[in-house]
Amino acid sequence: MFLFPLVYIIAFLKALKELGKRNAAGLLIFICVGLPIYINALSVTNMYGFDWAIGVLQFFKELIVLLSFGLVVWQLKKKPRFTSTDWMVAIFLAISFLFALLPIGSYDFMTRLLAFKSLSFFCILYFTGRFINARQVLLAKLFKLIGVVSLLAAVVVLIEYLLNEHLHLHTGFTDFLVKYFDGEPSGNYGLIWTFETETGFKRFGSIFGSPLELGASMLLSLSFVLAFYTKASNKLLLTKFGGLLMVASFIGILLALSRASLIGYLIILILYAFVTRSKLLIKLLYISLSILTLYFIYFISQTDLYDFVIESLTFNNASSLGHVLEWVEGLDAMLAHPLGLGLGESGRISMGTQENTGGENQFIITAVQVGIPLLLLYIAIHINLIKTAYRNLSNEAGKVRRLAMILFLFKLGILLPMFTSNTEAFIYLSYITWFLSGLLVNLTNRPETE
Repeated sequence: MFLFPLVYIIAFLKALKELGKRNAAGLLIFICVGLPIYINALSVTNMYGFDWAIGVLQFFKELIVLLSFGLVVWQLKKKPRFTSTDWMVAIFLAISFLFALLPIGSYDFMTRLLAFKSLSFFCILYFTGRFINARQVLLAKLFKLIGVVSLLAAVVVLIEYLLNEHLHLHTGFTDFLVKYFDGEPSGNYGLIWTFETETGFKRFGSIFGSPLELGASMLLSLSFVLAFYTKASNKLLLTKFGGLLMVASFIGILLALSRASLIGYLIILILYAFVTRSKLLIKLLYISLSILTLYFIYFISQTDLYDFVIESLTFNNASSLGHVLEWVEGLDAMLAHPLGLGLGESGRISMGTQENTGGENQFIITAVQVGIPLLLLYIAIHINLIKTAYRNLSNEAGKVRRLAMILFLFKLGILLPMFTSNTEAFIYLSYITWFLSGLLVNLTNRPETE
């Protein structure tokens, strides 16, 4: 288990070394290698009695981003010209920072700052990608890093499944949760309810912090595979490595048992089929869905998995019903306080103090804290980025086309998980996708190729 904090620290030092060489893209090493194992690295460190180091390890991720952003700004050769998306991100950052400075809500200044970081740190990642020297970012190298991590995650989750044993039982996850987040063990397996379904099926998280994060991360892996192996003619030509990654992403999404991510996975495949106008893939999807439906109805109708799916669709199980109750509470708070309750009143901070108002929905979490106007701005940012990605799906520059397809598929595939979880808390996904979002705007306003 000592490998988790060791790899985390080595990834940080390697990224720091690259920054020392004035290569701001070194940040991606830490994001792709260090952040997927972030929670396990911290919990193992605590388990071994090095709790004094937890704060330092936590700060690594902000420090490396701030250093990268500072280097990017320092390397700018001329004053940048802002696009509409840039302005929206900057306004979101500025107004949410005002919420941290002003005495709004029930939390003190330092807690509001922590909540501000949790809510708005994505803006720094966006601007780092937006103003970086795009030649420093090698998408092929990034793809290999993400691919290796995805394969490792699939191997680990498969071992968990075969042994019927959660890895997180051996990383000190529960003790860490209790000590630092005022949580408590729940469920039937000594972890929390997230690691099992309502009907008792185990959900596995592999090297990630939770099954939900594992499932959402597989959406990014799938998007990368489809983008990298699609030729200019819109034909998908997988290599052995690409085929392994497709299988790995499917294993991960299946054993995570995240309903929202599984639907997102199918949405990505359907979108890809229509975007590339692949008649064969469209037919295969229709046939596969028909076969799966028949299989589900006639062969597993008496199993717990059947009950799990049916209760999820009808919102009869505690998990699905819990989502609805959280949404209703959040919507009530939004209507009562349309300009926001203040930073920390929803999301990670309030969940730690057991005073959460409307969680488990990224949009509601945003609106409860900083109000409906900033929620609309947050949605507009996503819409702008999706439109930018869609417009560049046929770009002649291979780097732009690949990046556009990755973000177009992922941002639409992750929509449903955003309605059922705090996706910005999945720091690996948040950091990498917001950096790439900035990079896409960077490239489409200053086209470059690798």
